[in-house]
Amino acid sequence: MKISVEITGIFLSAVMSLFTGIASAQPIDIDWTPVGQIKLESPPLDVDSTADGELVFVLMPGKVVVYNESANHQLNQIPVDQGYNRLTYSTETETLILTSSITNDLKVIHIDQVYKISVEGSPFLGPENAPVTIAVFDDYECPYCAKMEAVFSQLLAKYPEDLKLVIKQYPLRNHPNARQAALAVMAAHKQGKFWEFHSQLFANYKELSIQKMDEIAESFDLDMKQFRKDILSHDVLKLIVRDVREGQKIGVSGTPSIFLNGKQVKNPTFRNLDQLIERELAK
Repeated sequence: MKISVEITGIFLSAVMSLFTGIASAQPIDIDWTPVGQIKLESPPLDVDSTADGELVFVLMPGKVVVYNESANHQLNQIPVDQGYNRLTYSTETETLILTSSITNDLKVIHIDQVYKISVEGSPFLGPENAPVTIAVFDDYECPYCAKMEAVFSQLLAKYPEDLKLVIKQYPLRNHPNARQAALAVMAAHKQGKFWEFHSQLFANYKELSIQKMDEIAESFDLDMKQFRKDILSHDVLKLIVRDVREGQKIGVSGTPSIFLNGKQVKNPTFRNLDQLIERELAK
């Protein structure tokens, strides 16, 4: 028993020493690479950035200037009162917080990142030039995507002249039939049956298989020879790869990911989407 205790003590001492060494390790040098530089038009009062570094906020007298991650291109500027001299960005709430040590004022500004989403070649419902566009990154084995179909139907019925719904393909890797479903629905699109096929895929999302997709195709009297050919075509694959890469680029990590006029919607309930549409139409 005594030997065991002594060995255990030595082992624990060695482990603690190892972790202590890791915790206290110091860098021996730094490496640095200039990312960007720009001449500001007036002295900056404060600066902050988003957690991913994609946006840089520079507070100047009377305004906040927003730059891209390389600080070589101005994206926008926000007018503020002259007295504000401190700025911070909250990643959790996506807000800019401005304070003034002169007037003791505090101002909070919500920031929405706006993305340009390609819709060329993507199926859509509603007017092509509608003032509001909802782009949805979908996966046909995603139960939440299936549930959103009813919400979109309600919105399209309420805003027949003002809303355009665009479907983007984003099959997730953990859904074994989602990629084949994306290929199949875009092949059906080439025969003018996208929305019918789209609806049936979601109606059967729990039991998707190649056989089920063939059954759906046959039920719409598709040219099956052409359908199977289009599933393997470069044109169909190219559209899906474009959607996936675009989604990855703008931070899509799950489905459904919904963007309204380029701004991601974090709480896509009917009520919230309805309010956001009204806000866009009021601009």
